[in-house]
Amino acid sequence: MTFEEVYGYFGSGYRLQKDTGMSHSNFQNWRERGYIPIMMQIRIEKATKGKLKASLSHCMNEADNVNN
Repeated sequence: MTFEEVYGYFGSGYRLQKDTGMSHSNFQNWRERGYIPIMMQIRIEKATKGKLKASLSHCMNEADNVNN
């Protein structure tokens, strides 16, 4: 799942926080990092009842950021 998909679904960090209990600052962090961590994606998938799907396509970016 991409930041754009999450933004398209929730529309704001406030709604993300209200609907999932996650901090609205996650929105900005994900945009800056360029990916949404897989555990956050899984939480979003559950909160949206599968309307947004978690994807491992970003894992390479996440691994690169850990190693740098």
